[in-house]
Amino acid sequence: MTLHGGSGTNNGDFKRAIKAGITIVHINTEIRLAWRRGLEAALTKKPDAVAPYKILPGAFEAVKQVVHSRLRLFSSVGS
Repeated sequence: MTLHGGSGTNNGDFKRAIKAGITIVHINTEIRLAWRRGLEAALTKKPDAVAPYKILPGAFEAVKQVVHSRLRLFSSVGS
């Protein structure tokens, strides 16, 4: 079963859903927001930067943090 629109769902509800049989969780909006916020933070730190390699690592790191956090949460739930 798939949980569509999982972004914004609290951790307890995710755990209950997984225990109830959800095997796929969609958190695309949460990842997109992390990317956007990471990019904005990078641009704030380097407002004159125009080279993608100087500003995109911030966006990548923000996405990575969300993905790692969710993977840890989802894998911690026993079936």
